[in-house]
Amino acid sequence: MELKQKIVNLTTREVTYLFGYNNYWKITLIIFGLTFLTLFLLTPFQFHDMEFGLRMTMSSVHGLVSIISAFLGHQIVIFICPIGKKAWTLAKELLVLHLAIFFGVIFLFIEAHFFCFMKFNGENNILQLVWVTYLVGLVCYLPLRHYLRANYYKSLSLKTKQLSDEKVQIQILDKKKNIYCFERDDLIYIESFGNYLKIHTSAKCTHQSQLVLHMTLTALSTQISMESAFFRCHRSYIINLDKVERVEGGVRNTKAYLRENHIIPVSREKISELKKILQDRL
Repeated sequence: MELKQKIVNLTTREVTYLFGYNNYWKITLIIFGLTFLTLFLLTPFQFHDMEFGLRMTMSSVHGLVSIISAFLGHQIVIFICPIGKKAWTLAKELLVLHLAIFFGVIFLFIEAHFFCFMKFNGENNILQLVWVTYLVGLVCYLPLRHYLRANYYKSLSLKTKQLSDEKVQIQILDKKKNIYCFERDDLIYIESFGNYLKIHTSAKCTHQSQLVLHMTLTALSTQISMESAFFRCHRSYIINLDKVERVEGGVRNTKAYLRENHIIPVSREKISELKKILQDRL
């Protein structure tokens, strides 16, 4: 049976990020709504003498210049980080958001002092407006991103389940945010080489019996921690317990003999635990 591997098109970059690499119009909507909420809803607590019409005008004008703020913030990040879509990260997204807010505050300062839309009673009011803007941004951004991430994993689970209604599927997310799906019965063991892993699969998977992924063994252990069929017998190896035929050797040279003539070393501190698990599985 050929190895069932699938790189899911619906990646974390497209689902869990609010605007991604080349969608600055979404940043515009976010910053527009953010500045509107901050200025129109919250400023009455700092600026009691502002009339409704003036507050509405100020909110609208500052919301419009937020379009420029969002565009500048996004383009600066693209300029200082000349990367492609695949290298887009949450850190770069937050940098864009902060730069957009920063430019928004600058425009607010210009509006206030040169166009007299708002009268400030000193620097304290400006600082208040800045931290309130960031606070509103976090309150709006974090729950929404959590919601999008939850939807992503839900959709990923459905896609993985559709691959097979009978076979148990194992999904692995590497550092490049690619998702790989395997049938559990196809995996024999995983070997670590620093920041890379070599996935060893059954000989019946003729086209890809060995697949190299960019991730650490610790990260993989976390992802498959709910799978009782896998056991980390060594700092550099994770084995499929269903493939273990026997465990032999002394304290210093214990080996796990797997199907298809694979021999894997077992750490001294893992010997007793491995033997107990195998005994319980009988």
